[in-house]
Amino acid sequence: MAAGYTCSTREELLVAYRLLDMPEVVIKPVFGAAGEGIEFVSSGDYLASYSFPMGDVCLEELLELDRADDGVVLSPAVHYFGTSIVGTTAVDQIMVGTNYAGWRKSQAPKSFQEITLRDVRHIIKAIQPKGPGGFDFLSVGGAPLLSDVNTGRFNGAHFPKLFVEMYAPGQAMFCWKFEPPSTLDVVTFWSRLINRGIALRPGFDISGVFPILFLPGLSGLFIAVAGTNEEAKALHEEALACLTLKLAFEEESDCGATATFTPVSVATTTKMTGPWPLLIAICDPRLILAAHGV
Repeated sequence: MAAGYTCSTREELLVAYRLLDMPEVVIKPVFGAAGEGIEFVSSGDYLASYSFPMGDVCLEELLELDRADDGVVLSPAVHYFGTSIVGTTAVDQIMVGTNYAGWRKSQAPKSFQEITLRDVRHIIKAIQPKGPGGFDFLSVGGAPLLSDVNTGRFNGAHFPKLFVEMYAPGQAMFCWKFEPPSTLDVVTFWSRLINRGIALRPGFDISGVFPILFLPGLSGLFIAVAGTNEEAKALHEEALACLTLKLAFEEESDCGATATFTPVSVATTTKMTGPWPLLIAICDPRLILAAHGV
């Protein structure tokens, strides 16, 4: 773990800063998540006026982090449910600054992943958890460093990892967060995926794109699954076009409004198996009706 101190007051921050004895440090709120509230600090004056907007913090050393070939910080994570590991490998958090934007199959060396999986197995064997949780790591000089402990709750990667495990075991994935436009509903988005030939139909396909969460104008979580990391990333890029661009079959009507494509074929092309209706109900109940021919 990174060297650091838990602080509740400005005085404690200044003491911790002197003890760490380095020009730049990191503030991490104890109750933060997904990178929220993390700040890089190089001045005692700033710490002397810090207002603790999220409560207690950890003041930690700033580390030189390893990166994948594409420049993204290596931040593997291992997840569990009860005493079982979820998935057979680690996944990398796709970091944008201090925030994560999604997950992908880990780019860390196999030996690195084996160490993290072994350590997490030892931890959960000792603590005997009854529910979900996860452990986030960073890579420093090729060695794993535990950076965050998320116990007693589902983490963002549980759902995409379970999805792959259920419908496309062994495949690579690229999962990303994206806020769907408020004017785009999930039925239209699914129809766009079908027309491009990249929709992943659970129980039928082992590659393609699927909307795990679709709340227009609020939040979205999407997954691209394929045989390789490169193919999954390419599907992600194509799916982004379906989220942001109007396609050829969506023409302007006489009154000037966008005519939404009606997915009549969904009922015959996407027979449901497993928990699909539960997953898609998060998005829009109309797709359940369309899928069952209602």
